[in-house]
Parts: sequence; C-alpha cells; structure tokens
Amino acid sequence: MGLSRQFTLEMSTAMTVIPPGIFQLVTEKYSPVTFMWDGKPSGFVTDMVREIAARQKIPYNIRLTSWNNAYNIALPHPKVVLFSAERTPEREKLFHWVGAYREEQRHALREERP
Repeated sequence: MGLSRQFTLEMSTAMTVIPPGIFQLVTEKYSPVTFMWDGKPSGFVTDMVREIAARQKIPYNIRLTSWNNAYNIALPHPKVVLFSAERTPEREKLFHWVGAYREEQRHALREERP
C-alpha cells in the first residue's frame, strides 16, 4: 500500500489584505517540490498548481512559508489552497483532497539464493 503526497483545496472568505476572489496558495519549502528561485516560488508541484489555476482562470497568489503557518492558514480559510500535503487519516476530513502528484512505494528486497 502506498502513501501519497496530495494537493488539498480548502475555500475561504478572505485572508489578510489580499483582494476578495484571489486564492492564496500556500506551502512550505520542500525542494524539489517547492522552493524559491530568483525570488519566485518554483518547483515541479508549484508549477503544476500554477498551471491548474491558469487553466481554471483562478486568480491566485503563491506563498512559501513554514509548514505550521501554511497548515494553520488553510484550516479556517476556505480560499486557501494548501499544497503539497501528505494525506493522513487525521487530515482526511479537514480538507477537500484534489489529487496526488506522486505515489510513494516502499518495497522490501531480499536476495534470492539457489
């Protein structure tokens, strides 16, 4: 059974001084998934989230912050997208889970002996 890292989508009314209707996309620095490059949030999952927002014509702002901060911002605010988060039984009902960006497989290997 594999564990998966997932996008979560939670919607809210407003956050700080961002104009209404703009989604806040928050995550932690977790290279190569998410990181800062030339002062801009980057990484392959950041690019995926950016592409989804563009295709859906969703206005957004991406912020990299600490995991605790991102998680605590997303919980009470429905217009906050928390990505990438590990899907756990404890978090299952806290977020609307959108989809996995990878599946982790753990395997035990052993040497075959004649």
